[in-house]
Amino acid sequence: MAKGSIFGKTKPEVAFNMTPMIDCTFQLIIFFMLTTQMASITRLNPPDPLDSVSKELRNAATISVVPYTERELAEQPQRKGCAKRYELGAAKVELGDTGRIVSLLREARANVPESLQKDFTVELRADRSIEYTYIQPILRALQEANMENLRITAVRSGRRGS
Repeated sequence: MAKGSIFGKTKPEVAFNMTPMIDCTFQLIIFFMLTTQMASITRLNPPDPLDSVSKELRNAATISVVPYTERELAEQPQRKGCAKRYELGAAKVELGDTGRIVSLLREARANVPESLQKDFTVELRADRSIEYTYIQPILRALQEANMENLRITAVRSGRRGS
């Protein structure tokens, strides 16, 4: 620090010695590094839900996102996570045809008695490996069809053979 003078007297230099504080800080860092348990988690497995079996609904429409079969994936592995088509009841819908999904949903809700139409539910079923890009068009179609109730079901194991 600069020395100054007051009434002809020199002021002593004031300094703060940081060395002990830095030593103490490094000692604490080393202590915490040695006592901390390091764990590596490669994959989190969420717990199974207690009631994981889907219950059938009376006033509902089911949209299935059909994945490729194991045989088709063996022939073309780049299709892993891709959907083949959508199925709404017995109707098979191509991937880009969201207008047809909207019309089929509106038709299904119209077939339900009017007293149950406000509780009309759409169940979306998909394999857990299906990418979100194949789910998003269905969600947009639900919004366009003014469907408010949605249940999403993921297939935990096994594939459909279609």
